[in-house]
Formats: sequence, C-alpha cells, structure tokens
Amino acid sequence: MFDGTMEIENKISLVVDREYGSKLESLVASGSVWIVDTETNRQAALDYWQSVRGHSPAVVTTFKALPTESALEMCSKTLPMLDLHHGEYAEGYSVLDVIGIELNEELRAAVEALGFSKFESIAEGFRASRQASAGKQEHSIRRTWTIIAVGDVTASFKWYQSLLALPPTAPAHDYFGQIVDSDGTVLLCLHEWGAHDHPSLMSPDHAQPGNGLLLFFRVDDFDLILQRARELVTRFEEEPHVNPSTGTSEFSLRDPDGYYVTISAL
Repeated sequence: MFDGTMEIENKISLVVDREYGSKLESLVASGSVWIVDTETNRQAALDYWQSVRGHSPAVVTTFKALPTESALEMCSKTLPMLDLHHGEYAEGYSVLDVIGIELNEELRAAVEALGFSKFESIAEGFRASRQASAGKQEHSIRRTWTIIAVGDVTASFKWYQSLLALPPTAPAHDYFGQIVDSDGTVLLCLHEWGAHDHPSLMSPDHAQPGNGLLLFFRVDDFDLILQRARELVTRFEEEPHVNPSTGTSEFSLRDPDGYYVTISAL
C-alpha cells in the first residue's frame, strides 16, 4: 500500500520498462512518474491511484506505446510531452530519471535539448540533472493553454492552421500538437482522445465534444479568415454579423470534431 508519507524531490521519472510493475510503489515516493502503459504497469498505476485518491503531490501518468516501439523510440516521443507538462511555467523539475534504457548518444542529445547537462548511471537506467532555473521561472508570467481532445491530431492541426491562415507545419506528435501564432503564442493545443489518461480527455463517448466550451479567436485579418473558413466547411453555425455587445464582426462554425468556433475581428 502507498502510505502517502512520501518526500517529494524536484524529480520526474520516465519508465520505459514494460514490466516495471510493482516497483512503481517505491519509485513514486521520490516524485512524479511517467510510465509506459502495459498490463503490468497499468495495474501498478491503478493501485497507486486508488490508494492516494488525489491526496499525494506525486502524479503517475501512463503513456501509450506500440508493441513494436523500442525504449529509445518511447523516450524520443515522450520526453517533449513530459517536459511540457512539468517544465517551464509548470512546477518545474531539475532531475530526470530514465528507467529501462541505458544512456546513448542519441538519447543524450534529446535530453540535452531540454537543458540537462549532467548525467550519471543509476540502477536500471540513468539520471540527468540541470539547474533549477531551467524549470519554472521566478517571474510571475502566466500562460493559459486551451487543450481540446480530437480524433485525428494531424487532420485537426491542418484544419486550424488553414482556418487561421498560419504557415503549414506538422504537429510535434501524432497525439499532441500546438497551434502557434507568428509571435510564438500558443493559440490552441490538440490532444488525442485517450492519450495520457487525462480524465476529461478520455473518450468522446462520455459527453458531446464541446459542451460547455466556446473556442473564441480574435483576429486582425477577419476577411482573410472568413474566406479560409468558407473553404473548410459547407455551412456556418452563424453567418458573419456584428455582435451588438462588442461592436465587432464575427462568425461561427464547427471544427472536424464538432467544437464550436467563433472568429471575431479585433
């Protein structure tokens, strides 16, 4: 049983050992863990979730991997997502334990790209360290990232880039992508249904996608966006009109997953 008396370090662990299982209990005592989703590992994660029921500062996240994926491939695709969740503008972390693979040059380069510079061997893997300032920043900047679950990240990524007249690029992953403005501002995050076990992003069958949500974009090139929108859908939810509350032109449409999207002129 997990007794909830763990002392949390400024550390995240990434486990790519498919049969790690019961060893998760001792690992989570030193910080949050990302662990590959297999029958053995999922049962250990379920035991932890049921034991702490949200009363622990440590988080266990499972991530999906194809049966044919190697430990290196799992690391390469998961590290950026892990750092996105725990790095800058989140709680920050300065120690990364990777379990289930030995350090090699390709993996070292991927970890160094996240700002880590010190490496050492540990049981079943390696540890990477970086200065604490590489994580959460001391200034009081805040960012809101709106994340919606979609059936096809690549298709939705292309749809939103076309709608907003953004240069075409590819999402960082097949399960997650960010629609980014020309100045680097994250406009919208697209997350594959069921990836990483976020409770509200598990399945579109639990509720109609978009219920209680309005994606509202304000743009300075309204006429261009209107033209692009007419090329993407056969009908609008609301044709272009002037909103009496804001005094600005706007129109509304549905995206490929049924989310309600409104475009408003600045």
